Amino acid sequence: MTIKNKIPNILSLARIFSVPILVLSAFNNREYIFIAIFIFALITDVLDGYLARKLNVSSEFGAKLDSWGDMAIYLSLPLCTYWLYPELVSGVYSYFLIVIFAYLLPILAGIIKFGKIPSYHTWSAKFTGVFMSISVLLIFTLKIVWLFKIAAVLQTFEAAESILITLKLNEPKSNVKSLLLL
Repeated sequence: MTIKNKIPNILSLARIFSVPILVLSAFNNREYIFIAIFIFALITDVLDGYLARKLNVSSEFGAKLDSWGDMAIYLSLPLCTYWLYPELVSGVYSYFLIVIFAYLLPILAGIIKFGKIPSYHTWSAKFTGVFMSISVLLIFTLKIVWLFKIAAVLQTFEAAESILITLKLNEPKSNVKSLLLL
């Protein structure tokens, strides 16, 4: 396997390894470093899947690695956000909790049913991920929170779709585009 075939997985690993820097920069109130690393993580998230498809090196392992990278970022983000922007978090606390639970419940459903973390990569997850990323960046940079409230609602619908996919499948499967296509 050549290095170009490993690039998507290297990008996913880079996202995972960026988490300690993200956490430390938030804990030490280094807002600009935090935002730069967060943007880097978002870019690697977009590029890993795109390059895997473009280079025709998509794999079950790559899909899982991408999901692990997403999970590492998403699970560290609430605490980092609280450390950097406690006043913003308190202003959207209920939406903040909705997003956390809507992210965790489909994972829990997959673990309960299959003993594994699902990595469906649905269209709704991709759309919600982009929308959520934009809303979070706007919170961090311009202190705009209303888009985050919409993103929280979208996250809830995406979570429902993922849970329904888990309930419908008989065995774990990656890269399920939509519940409607099962």
